[in-house]
Amino acid sequence: MIAKLTRRLALVFLIVVACASCGSGVEVAGQLLAQGGIGGSGIVFGPVSTITSSSIVVNDVTWDISAAEITIDGKSVSNPGLQDQGQSKLGIFASGLSDPKLAPAKDRLEEGMVVTVEGTIDGDTGIATAVAAEHVINGAVQEIIDAYSIKVRGQIVQVDAATLLPDILDLSALTPNEHVRVSGLVKGNGVIAATRMERAGGVLGKFRVEGFIENTNLPAQTFNIGSHIVEYGKTDISGLDGDPVDGLLVEVTERNPKVIGTFSLPEINLEGLGLADIDRVKLEGFVSQVIPPNVFILGNQPAQTDTSTLFAGGLANDIVAGMKLETEGVLVSGVLVVTKVSFSDPIVLESNLDTIDPASYIVTLMQLPGVTVTMNSLTTFVGVDSIDELTPNNHVQIRGHLNGDSALIATEVKSAQPSANVVLQGPVDQAVDPIVTILGVSIDTSGFLDDQFKGLNDLPIGRTAFFDPNGNGVSSSLVKAQGSADE
Repeated sequence: MIAKLTRRLALVFLIVVACASCGSGVEVAGQLLAQGGIGGSGIVFGPVSTITSSSIVVNDVTWDISAAEITIDGKSVSNPGLQDQGQSKLGIFASGLSDPKLAPAKDRLEEGMVVTVEGTIDGDTGIATAVAAEHVINGAVQEIIDAYSIKVRGQIVQVDAATLLPDILDLSALTPNEHVRVSGLVKGNGVIAATRMERAGGVLGKFRVEGFIENTNLPAQTFNIGSHIVEYGKTDISGLDGDPVDGLLVEVTERNPKVIGTFSLPEINLEGLGLADIDRVKLEGFVSQVIPPNVFILGNQPAQTDTSTLFAGGLANDIVAGMKLETEGVLVSGVLVVTKVSFSDPIVLESNLDTIDPASYIVTLMQLPGVTVTMNSLTTFVGVDSIDELTPNNHVQIRGHLNGDSALIATEVKSAQPSANVVLQGPVDQAVDPIVTILGVSIDTSGFLDDQFKGLNDLPIGRTAFFDPNGNGVSSSLVKAQGSADE
């Protein structure tokens, strides 16, 4: 079916990313800007996606770790002598399979662990000098909230389709008081987005949690991490570079693992890169604060965009607190000068609601026939509290991602003012002049003028360049179509 969109609908197509000053934007997903061939200092923070006997892949950079100093939760696990019989110093075979006889799970580097890698980078490869993995929380399960969330020692731990659960079938298989070890990213106060979670077994020697400081009370020398009260009066806080301040991302380790509510003997460390100048940085995380016009904070790391910053999957004014981003840039005097921002949820929809099924958490869109949107307990609602408050004909703006190749999962649903605006941003299914199909919706561009096909910096590129299969490949791109609904 051809979507009923007026000729005012312009297909916008940008190679790789959209610039910050563009009035509209479309991106080619999954393509990185070509990097120069000169190696320089580099640091990458994010989950391990691939691991072999001598390398790991983090944020699309393949790192040689054969000579790196490797730590997990501050403990060195490097053993350069363990190289015989095809085994690596990590207790991992060249096939990528772990041998539990070589090292216990807590002492092995595994896929899904969030790591900080330092070294030199040349293009999309690097030679690591240090790899530091830290679990964002370890402790006892208090409650199974639903299929996507559990409570661990007062913190909400969320999982999604990308979370690795190597020894857990699903969250319902866990039991209260069972100990788990979680790698992931702090999403907000008391909320953790898990990238890997596994059973810890037995009783953990220390309770560890990362989170944002809140409710700081300087006279009482206390602050909160989620539901936990941290008493820091007897603790060395020199690593905080001053008194605790609300909004700082810290790691707190309690030496008494039986403590539930108040930490009276904690170790407190400031999270972050801890560096001033680095030639190339790739950092993944959730936005904790936006400071107009062009600064945002990822965890503790200030990031600044400018007119040369390239955006993939969104635009500068789309960045809000709680959003997950992948950033790339140069660290100058402790500030990340961002050259590229990639939105982790690149699908954007805007339309009036057609049908709503609160029981199944599914909606369809009036001006985008064939697009079905699924929500879940992780979906954030803006303007309404839940799907139950949505009604047909409500104008909504939705951001999300594909779960595999099929289901479209909404991470945010915003109830907006009535409007004729229609936006469809997603991967291209097929593009044969004059038809472009995005997420199953076919758009007939036969009536479009050449200047309605746009490229980098919102500049017209014309119909021929847009559909050219031998060019930058619209068929493999993330494309945005925007315009107005027919009356």
